[in-house]
Amino acid sequence: MREVINFIDIPEEYKQAIGAPDPGTRLYRQFGHDKEKELWWDAILSITKERNVVSPGGASSFVGVSRTAVHKRIKEGRLTAFAFHTVEENKLLKKINISYEQLAESGWPQILYIPWSELKDWRNYINSRKQKASLRKKNMDADHTDDKFLKGNLAWKNKKRKNDG
Repeated sequence: MREVINFIDIPEEYKQAIGAPDPGTRLYRQFGHDKEKELWWDAILSITKERNVVSPGGASSFVGVSRTAVHKRIKEGRLTAFAFHTVEENKLLKKINISYEQLAESGWPQILYIPWSELKDWRNYINSRKQKASLRKKNMDADHTDDKFLKGNLAWKNKKRKNDG
């Protein structure tokens, strides 16, 4: 079975509020202050049909995978995610000459949400693979209900005994 994830559509009117996606991914990243965070959150609610988003921890629990697997899929572009980085004037950042983008790449704290609908598709795919594996094992067990397959074909041994004796 081929994996099918129905990615949510991002309407053009919300792209400014949620930010641009990282290259090669569906991770929409926005930087801003608290007022901009409200606009970002409202845009996400509109895109995802009212609060149908979860954090990576909630996603891992729902799908039954590790948080690392969730983040890996986001980085590979196989899940949509919305990140918000709170930007505040910081003397230290100016002094050491680091941009907010560099901080984001280094794992700087952020708010990160993933659409529930995509997680449902991923979970269904994982469950279907588990069912296939279970059926395969069940069929294999049904084919080998006795221990004849362990003994192998002993005809060659009996033939050798006749020739020797």
